[in-house]
Amino acid sequence: MDSSVLSRRKRRRSRNFNIIEKEVLCKLILPFNDIIRSKSADKESKELRRRTWNEIFQNFQRIMNYRSERTLDQIKIYWKNQLSKNKTQIRNKKARPLSSNNFMSQALANFNNSYQKYGSFKGSNNNCDTMVSHPPCKYQNFSNRPSEIRNSIDAVVQGVSNSNESLGADYRRIIEMLMDVNRTIDFYNLKLAQA
Repeated sequence: MDSSVLSRRKRRRSRNFNIIEKEVLCKLILPFNDIIRSKSADKESKELRRRTWNEIFQNFQRIMNYRSERTLDQIKIYWKNQLSKNKTQIRNKKARPLSSNNFMSQALANFNNSYQKYGSFKGSNNNCDTMVSHPPCKYQNFSNRPSEIRNSIDAVVQGVSNSNESLGADYRRIIEMLMDVNRTIDFYNLKLAQA
């Protein structure tokens, strides 16, 4: 093809990452955060980062049952943008940098803030009473076991990371349910801590 023909083609903007893609990426990327954010420029470090990103991408595709249209470059750009947003917020609030333990909480807070403006969350705009709609009653039996739920989510993601099989639709629904319950439990734990 002629280069003039290629330059005339319109580029489409890819669709936004949905909340499930974002949470799965957080769960997959955070264990490798030190490797990905390493500033080392030697050959071994670059190769390790490249292999790590490929592993994250392959696990992401497995969890999404190979139906995701995401490319490795899109995932890298998304993560770079999230880090940039977090750094900007820290700078603007003059807060101290987050420890690696609090990084996940900050990333999820950013996701909540981005979805709040689209009306998918209930509550005020000051992030104090913002939460996902309460799950149906069938989930209430999990409310007193937050650590089990978190471990279940981690186990499912870890199991997919270690297996060569794609994750079926039933497992994806289970992950979605566990993530909804996990968000609700985090909200109530925050309210209890503030009380």
